[in-house]
Amino acid sequence: MDSYRRTKAEQGQILPIFSLMLALLLLPVAGLAVDGGLLMASHATAVGAAQAAAEAAAQAVDVTAVQNDDTFQLCAVPDGGATCGNGVGTVGEVVDEVIAASYPSQPPVCTDEGTAPLPVAPAQGLGCAFDVVSSCALATSAGSDSGPPPEGVSVLTWQTVQLPISLFPGWTSVRLRASATAWMEHGFAEPSSTSVSGGSSC
Repeated sequence: MDSYRRTKAEQGQILPIFSLMLALLLLPVAGLAVDGGLLMASHATAVGAAQAAAEAAAQAVDVTAVQNDDTFQLCAVPDGGATCGNGVGTVGEVVDEVIAASYPSQPPVCTDEGTAPLPVAPAQGLGCAFDVVSSCALATSAGSDSGPPPEGVSVLTWQTVQLPISLFPGWTSVRLRASATAWMEHGFAEPSSTSVSGGSSC
């Protein structure tokens, strides 16, 4: 009879120990799932915003320059009107509009880097930067009579993501960075099949 009671008591002790071990094993898995899912969603948003902004801004052609000088260029600064005659706006206005639509709750102000390179280590928080670049290699491969080198727009977005379940000390946040470049094609020359990186002027 005593051995029976001892066996029942030992069986009752296993349940709390098993529950505690199960909780300790599931906590890291739950943290990884929640933090990983948040990071994947935030990264997808950042990549999509950079690509959409670059593609839209690369279509902001300066219509006034085409009409006046037969020059195909992006509307980097207002020329002959607030919207360069294209009804879309300047490159900066287009980038701001697309980025604001991607981050409606807290739209960042996109900075124009001009001739400076895009920042390699962006600051904390949410932000974006863009730059109008030209490709000498595309102009050379298209032929000497094809006009000025094609212009493109590089967009960089960054975001600091706060991790809701931080299992490791010092890992309370992660910085995400995404960049994209889109080129404006103009003229009747065949586009180059060579991939081009960089954005220095000719």
